Amino acid sequence: MMNCNDFASCCPGGIKLVQVIHVVDECSVDEALAVGLFVDALLLDSGNSKLAIKELGGTDQTHGSLDAQKVHDFISAVRQSS
Repeated sequence: MMNCNDFASCCPGGIKLVQVIHVVDECSVDEALAVGLFVDALLLDSGNSKLAIKELGGTDQTHGSLDAQKVHDFISAVRQSS
């Protein structure tokens, strides 16, 4: 099975990896922190892919900006120390 690092190294130059994270609870923040170092960008979405009828983007709902700031600050700090 290919991991994130292997996949990223297989992408031709100029292709960027973006991971969508559906922010539904604190576990979503943990998920973002886990993959954030292996992708070029994170898209934090207020949709919920676990519902019977999935909500994916454009829901006009907001998610906690504090959670987004936590993700941003952590990933930025780790990248700067590398």
